[in-house]
Amino acid sequence: MRFARLVCLGAVCASLAAVTASADETVAPRALLPPAMVRLSTPWMATLRRGAAAGDSALLVRTALDLLDELARAGLGHGCCNPTRDYFLLTFVGADPAGAPALFTVLAHDPMPATVSLPGIHGARHPIYDVFLSDDLTSSLQTTYEITHEENPADKQAGQFAAAVIGHITLPLAAQLHAAAATARVRPGGFDIGVALRQVTLPEAGEIVRRETVTYAHPIGHLAARTASASRDQIASLDAQYQGAAPGPACTDLSTALKSRIEGAMADAACGLWPADLSACAKRVREEIDQAASAYFAEAPSCPIDAGAPLVQELLSVIQDVKPLARSVVVGNAPPIRYGFGLAAAYLVGVDIDVGHPRARLQG
Repeated sequence: MRFARLVCLGAVCASLAAVTASADETVAPRALLPPAMVRLSTPWMATLRRGAAAGDSALLVRTALDLLDELARAGLGHGCCNPTRDYFLLTFVGADPAGAPALFTVLAHDPMPATVSLPGIHGARHPIYDVFLSDDLTSSLQTTYEITHEENPADKQAGQFAAAVIGHITLPLAAQLHAAAATARVRPGGFDIGVALRQVTLPEAGEIVRRETVTYAHPIGHLAARTASASRDQIASLDAQYQGAAPGPACTDLSTALKSRIEGAMADAACGLWPADLSACAKRVREEIDQAASAYFAEAPSCPIDAGAPLVQELLSVIQDVKPLARSVVVGNAPPIRYGFGLAAAYLVGVDIDVGHPRARLQG
């Protein structure tokens, strides 16, 4: 009798697999708002870039949640931005530990999942919000989401039930990360940040391959905005760090002087409004920064090299941020399975199995 029921259970598994099979699908985000410059009280982009360069995932998550909180208070509308209800993917351009420009994406939700994975969300009631952050509106992000179909969790529970009962399963504990209060000082005028808000509706749960490409409609205009943003954030950081004491003012003067030299180099014939060779323009600007920094540090300045060198290095990395960037990111999106006695009871006491409503308990 039990053998016959086991064979029947195997047939049910095959039936369930046939019902849930489907092809992979690609979807694109839907724009909710035109890209716009939003004035915020804190240099969130600078903090995100610092976390990305250091590989500090905890700082990235805290900053992303704080940023979303301020965006919500800024009144963007369209349900933005509530990380306790929705999942957000925030993308920005920063520098990797080697100083090369790179794309970074932060998954933000409160509380955060234990891994970089989504809990099987899909359908119009559970969208993903795709947020692109930039220094100006000359840059844009194009993304597509390729969803790989995953089998019905009930199938997997049926096929692995014996092993699950005999062995043991360790489920990760959810990481309870909450938004921290902003600690940076508010400067007059605030900090402008480009925000593009889009929404993605997934047809079904399954592993996501997110393909991203950032392009620049006006590279020299973007470079000017990026330089101004970096210099502004440097000065804010120096003010907060030194609070008016030396070498703060001297380093602030260095940042301002370097910005002026960059702007002068970008007005040179090698750059112009639409340079024929963008690499020649970038090389010209880098040479100008190198010469200015070398001359400055050779004179035993009030801003010592250990405090001034990071300012120079950041501006050098900014100069590279004028070329299109592309990458692919894999994001899990399947509900974890909690093995219980739902399916076991169906096997032991003979309860009929409803293919449309499999007795599988899901967590998340």
